[in-house]
Amino acid sequence: MAEAKKQEKKPSNGALGFDPKYVHFLENVYERWVENVFKLSGEISQFAQNCIHRDVAAWAQIAACRDPKELIECERAIATDAMNSFAEDVIRISQLIVTLAGVSYDPASGKGSAGRNPPPTS
Repeated sequence: MAEAKKQEKKPSNGALGFDPKYVHFLENVYERWVENVFKLSGEISQFAQNCIHRDVAAWAQIAACRDPKELIECERAIATDAMNSFAEDVIRISQLIVTLAGVSYDPASGKGSAGRNPPPTS
């Protein structure tokens, strides 16, 4: 009886040991991953652009200050604005990174997060 179980033929997974049923599922995973990489790249570019614009505006404000008290107030306002903007940007970028990390296939559970699960094995 144990011999019969050993003799059971397992389904062929192709020459490389890869089940062809997974091709479309993995294609979807990679497609979502690339889409999210592009979104992340765009957010990082936008973040850098915002920093440059904010810095140029800050230097213009600082240059317009006429006395030390005005300069201190101006710097305080610039720092507060920069911290708030930076926090918002970091949250957005972090959310995209988490999304990017979540687009994957977990072979242990057989689950994927690319919008559909892999085809059933039979």
